[in-house]
This record gives sequence, structure tokens and C-alpha cells, in this order.
Amino acid sequence: GSGAVSFGVTFFANATPGLATGQLVIDNHNDASAPVSLAFPLEAIVIDAISVDVELVLDRSGSMSGASGPRTKIDTGIDPARLFVQLGRPDVDDRIGMVKFNQTPNVFSPMEAITTGNQPALVGRINATELAPSGSTGIAGGGLEALRELDSNPRSTPPPQLLRGLV
Repeated sequence: GSGAVSFGVTFFANATPGLATGQLVIDNHNDASAPVSLAFPLEAIVIDAISVDVELVLDRSGSMSGASGPRTKIDTGIDPARLFVQLGRPDVDDRIGMVKFNQTPNVFSPMEAITTGNQPALVGRINATELAPSGSTGIAGGGLEALRELDSNPRSTPPPQLLRGLV
């Protein structure tokens, strides 16, 4: 090949919009022919924040009680769902709602703004009791219920840029 290396880096940038630079240094690798320390210059364009409305759709059907390594599938799914909410940006006009589904979809956390005050409670709603596996799988119903929830909670004054999505 060309010797070019491509990789993605995601980070929180508190800088004002414009060019941001940095350096990625790798000090621990297994390539004996490479230098002990590898340095890569980084450059990115920081853009203004975009407000986000998102519905987190979680499967709680009976199959989620099955094994996923030493844990159950639902336990394996709860951790990243909670992390997703923890990574939400509080107090900047981002909103989240949560839908669980088996054969019946159910909004278990209505769309609301993520704030410093409510973020721990939002994370806490994602738990093994709330998401106890049962019933059959109705994926389409979960997605449709999330879309209804998004559509029934419009913003009175949408921000100039708004990203809406299902996760």
C-alpha cells in the first residue's frame, strides 16, 4: 500500500468552532520494527454543537434471557444503553426518550431534556427489573413506538440544526 494509515478519533471538544490540532502518541505496541513511540498529528474542524432528540429502543423479549458469555443478553445490553445515556450532553438542549419492547412496545421514559439534575435518574431507569425479559420479539413495534414518541414531542421552537434519531 501507500503507507497511509486511516483511523477515527472521537472526542469532546470544548473549543470554539474552527481548526483544532493535537497529537496521538502510541507508546505500547507490538511492532518490533517500528519506533518505540509512534506519533501522529491530528487535525479536525470543530463545528457548533447540534441539538439531538433521540429515542433509545431496547429489546426485552424472552430471548434476551439467553446467555451472552457468562452473562445474559439483557445484562450485556444494559451496560451500553446506560453508557449511551451517561454520554448524553446535559444542559445543552439534547433530549432523550426510551422505549422497551417485546411483542408489545412501551415508552418507559418519555422524551425529556437531559440535565445535570436528571441524568442519573435517566441512567437508573435502564435496569434489569424494568427490562425483565419476557414474551416474543416485535422489533418493528418498538421502532414505530419510538417514532410516534418523537413525532408527539415536537419542540416549540426547533433549534437551527436538529438531529433526530432512533438508537
